[in-house]
Amino acid sequence: MSGCLLNKTDDVIGVSNFFAPVEGEGYWSDLLNFIFNSVERTDIVGYERIELVDKLRLLGFEPIGNLTVWIRKI
Repeated sequence: MSGCLLNKTDDVIGVSNFFAPVEGEGYWSDLLNFIFNSVERTDIVGYERIELVDKLRLLGFEPIGNLTVWIRKI
C-alpha cells in the first residue's frame, strides 16, 4: 500500500506525505500516472529527502532549491 496527499491550486498539484512500502522511483511513477490519468495533467511540485532526488530526476523532476524547516520549542 502507498499513498500521499495532493493539493491542487490553479496551475499546480502539490504532493506531500508520500509513503510506500519500499523506497524508490517505482511508486512515484505509479503516482504520476494516477495524477495524470485521474486528476489533471499539470505541473507537480513537492519535497523529498536528498537521497531520492536523483531517482526522481529519472522521472523528469528537477530540484529548484533548498527546503528549510524550522521549529519553535516552548
